[in-house]
Amino acid sequence: MTDPVEKKPAAATDKAAEKKPAAKKKREIEVLRVVGPEIGRRRAGHAFGKAEVELRVEDLTDAQVAAIQSDPLLVSTIETRSEDVEAEDA
Repeated sequence: MTDPVEKKPAAATDKAAEKKPAAKKKREIEVLRVVGPEIGRRRAGHAFGKAEVELRVEDLTDAQVAAIQSDPLLVSTIETRSEDVEAEDA
């Protein structure tokens, strides 16, 4: 009789297959925070109500930002914040 060959799990034998967690870096983005009337309001393709809505300025056209900011029934502010993004491999 022959002894069965003991096999090690693939993860233990193949260290090259181990993945490192993706490196994170921060970037600054602008967000448009908007609150509308309780009954709701639509402007620039978006719906607003009493709950604050946060939109990334980079996802909007200049005309959409202008339409939202000039609407007297909407309260809006533009703020800058940091956002984590995965660092690209060089």
